[in-house]
Amino acid sequence: MQYRHSYQSHLQNSTEKGIDHIEWLNFIAFMNKLDAAITEQQQTVLYAQNKRIAGGNEFLSCQRKLKSYDTLSQRQQSEENQKQIKFEQKVQDDFVSNSLHRDSFLPKGG
Repeated sequence: MQYRHSYQSHLQNSTEKGIDHIEWLNFIAFMNKLDAAITEQQQTVLYAQNKRIAGGNEFLSCQRKLKSYDTLSQRQQSEENQKQIKFEQKVQDDFVSNSLHRDSFLPKGG
């Protein structure tokens, strides 16, 4: 856009000095090509911005899904840890109970 503005200013300066018909037609043809290139670049930028937004949204969606799986995994690990603690406590309680039971059948004093 800056190049187009600069070129248009250059033409304006040239027209004050005077330009012929061929130079004028060349200017018009060049400006039309430049406008077409600018439009194409603007469309390319818009397409890239839309792809970036879509990619960002997909990334956020995947991040949310990953966080959900991580939460489920942590919950599962916590449940497994609680089961292990209960199991170990049961084993220890059984051991103490059996030990007390055996001690009650042993003769006193030896």
